[in-house]
Amino acid sequence: MLVPSVINSFRTKKISHIIGFFGVVFMLFTPFFYYLFHAFTISYGRWELMAVCWMLVFFCIHYDQRGKMPKYYMDISLVFTLAMMILGGVLANVIQNENTNDFAPADGRNTLIPLQMVYVVICYFIMRLNFRKKKLTGILTWMIALEAIVQGNVTIQIQGVQKFQDLAGGLTNLRQERGIANALKQADDSFYRVYTSTADRGANNIQMQIGYNGISTFNSTYAFQANDLIEWSKINYNSSWSMSVNEKRNNLEALLGVKYYVLKNDDINIPYGYKNIIDLTVEEAESLGMKANKLEQLQKKMKESYTSHKLYVNMNYIHNFFVYDEVVSSYHMHPANYYYSNENENEVVYLKYAIVDNSELEELKENDLETYKRLNGGKDLDPETEGSIRLSSTYIANEERKIRQPSLKSFKIRIPDWNKDGHINGWPDEGVSEYGEIPTDKEYDYKEYITMKDENGNYLKIPYWSRIYMEPSTPICPNAVKGDPSKSCFVSVNTKYGYNVKYYLLNKDGEMITYDDFYWNGYSKDYDWKYARGFYTDQPVHKVVGFIQEDIPVGGMLGGLYKYYDGYFEISSNIPSVLYIENSDYQNAIDKLKDNGKNIELVKQSANDIYFKTTFNDPNDKLHFTVINQPIDDGWSLKRKYEKKVCSDENEKDCTTKKVTEDVKLYKTQGGLIGFEAINSETPVDYELTYCPKGLKTGGKLAIIGLVLTLPVIYFYMGKHLLDNTLPKSLFKKYTLKKSIYDKDVWLKMRKNKKRKFRR
Repeated sequence: MLVPSVINSFRTKKISHIIGFFGVVFMLFTPFFYYLFHAFTISYGRWELMAVCWMLVFFCIHYDQRGKMPKYYMDISLVFTLAMMILGGVLANVIQNENTNDFAPADGRNTLIPLQMVYVVICYFIMRLNFRKKKLTGILTWMIALEAIVQGNVTIQIQGVQKFQDLAGGLTNLRQERGIANALKQADDSFYRVYTSTADRGANNIQMQIGYNGISTFNSTYAFQANDLIEWSKINYNSSWSMSVNEKRNNLEALLGVKYYVLKNDDINIPYGYKNIIDLTVEEAESLGMKANKLEQLQKKMKESYTSHKLYVNMNYIHNFFVYDEVVSSYHMHPANYYYSNENENEVVYLKYAIVDNSELEELKENDLETYKRLNGGKDLDPETEGSIRLSSTYIANEERKIRQPSLKSFKIRIPDWNKDGHINGWPDEGVSEYGEIPTDKEYDYKEYITMKDENGNYLKIPYWSRIYMEPSTPICPNAVKGDPSKSCFVSVNTKYGYNVKYYLLNKDGEMITYDDFYWNGYSKDYDWKYARGFYTDQPVHKVVGFIQEDIPVGGMLGGLYKYYDGYFEISSNIPSVLYIENSDYQNAIDKLKDNGKNIELVKQSANDIYFKTTFNDPNDKLHFTVINQPIDDGWSLKRKYEKKVCSDENEKDCTTKKVTEDVKLYKTQGGLIGFEAINSETPVDYELTYCPKGLKTGGKLAIIGLVLTLPVIYFYMGKHLLDNTLPKSLFKKYTLKKSIYDKDVWLKMRKNKKRKFRR
């Protein structure tokens, strides 16, 4: 109906329809509107749904006028529609052939388009034959219903279905986690974030249903200025708006303000520094800001009511403020990459330095050299000098990151001998663990296996129940002592997160120390770029075993082969690997941050406001660069109020105190969080951090002006057209006091008539 509607608009000289149609076409091809309808955050196309709705209304207006339209309008429409379909198909093929590494191959597209063209022709004949008949509406209703049924079934085949009772672990799981969240709010009413293993790839927004601040989201309007942080730690699954922190990496979670872990009972991979809430003492609870009088009640509920879960609290929790005495440039950080893992190399810097956006530092160097020198610790500005704001990341990588990657003595993969009946030949009667060995397994060197081909020349897949064995030349975390957390380690097993692989850490006797599979991913793995999975051990690790929980196709990037549309190429950097960091390094960073931040006091906090006080008074004018774990945005502003000593001479005689209120410059720090320079002062300094969306006040004023201008139009339209056409004239007259607002005689006459009726 598009072409007939447009032609009919010209035929009936509906100028407003013509302007509206071409206006929408102009909007669809103008980037400005893609920013406008997304609140000027990013260029995004979801607003095109509005254009579809406008188009349907446009069709409906002209559909009722089809009795006056010539049938050849439909002929023109058919030619136009088929031509656009052919053009679209040809362009898609040309663009894909010229950019094979960026766009998916045709697959079934070249078959689907001709079939759609056939369907369009069938629709054309049906509509043309019945174009002016009343029964066309009924026919189209059935056709649309058929299309909806087909589309629904295709969607289900692609997306799959899930029982409501099984959603997010099932209704019982949701009830328990909601109960834990409510009990936790009674014991701790401060702002904090919660990690829960229920928040997986299919339930990113589960915290909204349970009722807590989580670390996952599926939201296309997230804080876009935090993109650097999101990419450095690969928080999103494939550089999109679907994201979650699932990997139990302590440096990242400390920065994000994770205070509690809600885990299932069988989860034994507990991060360093967390303590079961049941074992928490009153003194420890008070030091963490919890209500001591509610602790016993919370512990009782965890013991008696929520028995399928365990609640852990972060004993190293830092609330809101991270204070650093040294600043580095974001130039140090490694950009995100699909082919290998660099999350840990970035995250170990989060708690050691304030990472200021490099472009802001360059701007300071040009426009505010004094501030730049102060942030630089007063060091020389020579780029070759290893000062605080260093241009070379080598210094941090070698001296500060303290990441150890052991060499591997053995790197094997064991492939089970599957028979045609779907069973594994040689399966022992007593069974075997997921990290155990089956006598009939075929063992290969891992790097050799991923380059092997079958008799048809095709690369081999990694089948279900295969196991990867990584045995280091020297034990991982060799100085660990069981039961001594101070000598424990964080171990990162780096392998493509999209594929479902459960990893086990084994000791020298082959016994399991810990394991984790984090969650089951049923989505496409092609563009998933998460790698680093966090484990915690207080024993030396002699072997790491990966249990393959699904068939992994060739080019799954788990094996080191990356599938491009024109073939495969090997990427050695994405082959499974292991690295570790001693937890003492993490603890030292936490202790320093707590010591640096002991002079910050939170006064009040809400969603849009944070009030706090500082009492920094260092005699050496030490730098107190403060990062707040709140995503930065243009709407945030910071003011500080304090008393400043003002003297008439250099000898500090005849001094008076002056109350000062000033704006504070905000920096983009840690890849997207709010940062500022706290000052030293002899008196307390009050800070007010507030949020008001940029342009909100101007937009509100314009909205009010628009409303004022629109109301008279609505009044006259309803009075002259809508009420007159929809209500019976007798009813319209009954509720109209006068035909004209200026006709007093008419109103008096109506009043006399009412009095006569009353007397009768």
